[in-house]
Amino acid sequence: MKKTIIAIALVLVGCKSANDAMQATKDMGGKMDDTNIQIKRTNDRTDEMAIKMEKTIVGMHRQTLQVAFENLVKKENAAYTEPFPYDMAPFAEVFAQEVNPSELVQLFYIQLKRIDEQVPPTKLDGTAMSDAEMDREKQARLIALEALAGLTPPATFRQIVATEIKGFYPRSVYGFIMLRELFLKEKLLDSSALSGDFLYVGEARRAVVFASMLDEIAMLDAKILSRVSVQTIGFRNPELNLNTKHDVSRVTDTWSKLNRRINSEVFINQVPSVSDAAEVKELEQLKSLVSAKDSYWKTLQK
Repeated sequence: MKKTIIAIALVLVGCKSANDAMQATKDMGGKMDDTNIQIKRTNDRTDEMAIKMEKTIVGMHRQTLQVAFENLVKKENAAYTEPFPYDMAPFAEVFAQEVNPSELVQLFYIQLKRIDEQVPPTKLDGTAMSDAEMDREKQARLIALEALAGLTPPATFRQIVATEIKGFYPRSVYGFIMLRELFLKEKLLDSSALSGDFLYVGEARRAVVFASMLDEIAMLDAKILSRVSVQTIGFRNPELNLNTKHDVSRVTDTWSKLNRRINSEVFINQVPSVSDAAEVKELEQLKSLVSAKDSYWKTLQK
């Protein structure tokens, strides 16, 4: 009898332990559900924050482009553009650094269309612009496009050539390349980097960088270069319309002029007194590069 009682007690204890274990499992399942709910809420909040962050970044991107372009074409900043558009260049550089390839090509499409528009725009006071006012406004936009093209980073330029020519606005891409060629040659090189003798190695390096960007255009596929051009028709004064196409002589002339500058006696005699050994070595490397480029393009011209 005593043994029977003990056995029953053990069974009861075992049942209680099993019930406790089952209840603990249920409790654990509930806690796991609560944990999963909390994780989902955290993930949802993270996704929401990511969306808000993305919207903020997009908003900042658009605002940067808007402010830069508004200042780029502002009347007072476009008042003096010769020999170099000094007041426009900082805003062009900000815009060019911020914009993506497709946005830039679309901008060129819209602005080139606007330049060709024949109907006089309306001023803020409701009156139509005079012919002279309209031409000045168109010139400012054309120079702004030149500056944007010329100051576009090389990586962005390569992306545009690689992807946008086969896009919706191929003619705008060819116009972009043409205006880049003009700005590099006429503004960044002839009117700036190559406008006088070099006195420092950094000045020679800067000229080589711009010349190399011009060189990159001239090295494009012949089919592309055959289509690189700009022709405007919107100016009331027809002499102001731009009608030009790619010309290899621009790059040939640049390397020839650069070769003369970098080997001038004024520069060669000046360098040792203002440069360290590393800069003198760099100068020799630059001279070698320039000489090779000059010879290459002269050979092609023969």
